[in-house]
Amino acid sequence: MKGNCQLALDLDNRLMLLTRSEFLCFAYNLAGKSNIDRRFNKEKRMAGKDFFLAFKKRNPNLALRTPEVTNLMRATGFNKPQVDWFYDLLKLQEQFGFQASQIYNAERGV
Repeated sequence: MKGNCQLALDLDNRLMLLTRSEFLCFAYNLAGKSNIDRRFNKEKRMAGKDFFLAFKKRNPNLALRTPEVTNLMRATGFNKPQVDWFYDLLKLQEQFGFQASQIYNAERGV
């Protein structure tokens, strides 16, 4: 399982953070697919608290996310003009050949 735990760390490095519950389900499923016998909770289909604490101790930089409610501004900001604006910027990136390291996230002024 040790090598497979790298998948969780890889997700973390790609900023695809999991909640604690998602992480414990991920560990349970990964152990099952890898035919690793673990004393996980088969009823809940999750790894347990002891596994989680031991994993966090071995990997202190692992970040787990706290679910957030989508705020109204974000929900209403996903509309056709905003999506069109995004693709216009993407065309500029392709046209001028910007590298990913040259692109920064910034809020668009309203």
